[in-house]
Amino acid sequence: MKRKLLSLLMSSIMTMSLLTGCSGSGVSLDLSKDDEEASDDYNDSEDTDESDDISENNSSTDASSADDTESQADSQFGSEGYPYEIDPSDPNPENRMAHNIYLDPDLSATSGAFSAYSIDFKTSDDANSTYWSLCNWNMHNGSGAYAGLQNASNNKVAILSFWKNDHATDSDKALASLVYPDDTADTFDNEGSGVKWIRDYSWEKDHWYRMVIRAFDPEWSDGTVVEEWIQDKESGEWTLYAAYDTHIKDSYLEGNMSFFMENFNSKDCNEVRSMNLGNIYVMEYGSDKWTAIDTATIKIDTPDFYEKNEYNKKGGYNFGAEDNYFWGYTCGSGDDFVENEPTLPVEQTYTVKMSDSAPDFDFAHDYGFTVATSSEPYYSIHVNWTYFENYDEDTCREMGIEPYENDVYVDVSDGDSTVDLMSFRCETVDATDTYYALVNGKEEKIYSHTVSEEGYLIQIFRNDLTYNISWQTSTNTIDTDCYAEIKDANGNVEVRTRDEYLARSYTGAWYFAICSIKNGVVGEFDYY
Repeated sequence: MKRKLLSLLMSSIMTMSLLTGCSGSGVSLDLSKDDEEASDDYNDSEDTDESDDISENNSSTDASSADDTESQADSQFGSEGYPYEIDPSDPNPENRMAHNIYLDPDLSATSGAFSAYSIDFKTSDDANSTYWSLCNWNMHNGSGAYAGLQNASNNKVAILSFWKNDHATDSDKALASLVYPDDTADTFDNEGSGVKWIRDYSWEKDHWYRMVIRAFDPEWSDGTVVEEWIQDKESGEWTLYAAYDTHIKDSYLEGNMSFFMENFNSKDCNEVRSMNLGNIYVMEYGSDKWTAIDTATIKIDTPDFYEKNEYNKKGGYNFGAEDNYFWGYTCGSGDDFVENEPTLPVEQTYTVKMSDSAPDFDFAHDYGFTVATSSEPYYSIHVNWTYFENYDEDTCREMGIEPYENDVYVDVSDGDSTVDLMSFRCETVDATDTYYALVNGKEEKIYSHTVSEEGYLIQIFRNDLTYNISWQTSTNTIDTDCYAEIKDANGNVEVRTRDEYLARSYTGAWYFAICSIKNGVVGEFDYY
């Protein structure tokens, strides 16, 4: 009870003047104490009544004592540490929690679209029932996600969770799928629904860690995969903690990329919890360069954050910044400082220095998946022919032309997407050539070309590009009954013959202008 009275006395003093030092910049007063020092202070306070009598008797000779006390209290907020007295047995009949503390990096100079995010973290007060959410973000064309570290029931764990994607057109792909480790993620239905991976990760207090969230589009998936990597900064060892396939194509990280520290069980309300954060970096989508983020806003939750009947916070807080990291403390012991200490700042912006360079690690991991290629093309074009015996074989050879020389030609150009024509490469297996190229900067399977005794088979694997398809011979002296069967993915077939679609090039050569397929729609051959 005496400690609680002291806390109330300090709160009264704090109400009078608490503006000095609120910038959080480099006040050197060290207010943090280990458990032994705190215990010693508590024992010394048993003689409070006697000390009060001495103070009253000496008041005429020490008139400045109250002013000194006020000056020290005035300097405590904004100096690292938790500056208020704590009563571990403080009753909590309303089951209130300690305040949450938030940090929002200043991303105003970026595009707001990221393929990776990195942050360093340490706590010296790893209170039970605390979640340090090191990053909260949204997936582009998806829903929210978060990742971080937790002390739950005095068990140290890490977390990677994704909410259900309400934008998904396929209900089977609305929930992200855990692809590492080889297990099944748990589902949740509180505060929305989704999937979560919460497992042991033996992190320690007073120990720096680095977390990287990475989004990328692997060849073995048709969606964006998101990984959570954690580095022990003392050993330098990186651990892939978890990875999900989001089932969202060409997605990336976006949003505020916020941090929060949360007390989620009222029975541990009276414990101090703290955070140190630094070396925040982002990698913008489409880039391989890290960008340092040295400015952030720290704030605590106020009644405005909640519906009135949901505001259940109490206790004190403190936040600020040192030279190269941001820090914050909360504890639920005592009255609610937000409501009773209106002079305390609830939001402040700080700038720090980067103490370490960006992650230097390729984050490669072999998931053991094979590259996914579409076995069902959008269109299959079978080109068949029979030669008529009305050409002069010797004349053709004198011209340097093999009379039977012919082929199907596929010209590819931009459609809804952009294709890099200089990036084409071919993979040959038996009689099939499969062509790949960069589409919107990512290598994709474009089409395949197969030779058989019946003729040629062309398979089209993209519905966002333009294909011009023709059959040509090496000489105009060859007649043929050439025809093409154009079959779509639903089995519908259209037959076109050479005689009906005979065309002449600018060189005077005749060719079979089979068709154009633009963004998945068959049309007449595009003569440009």
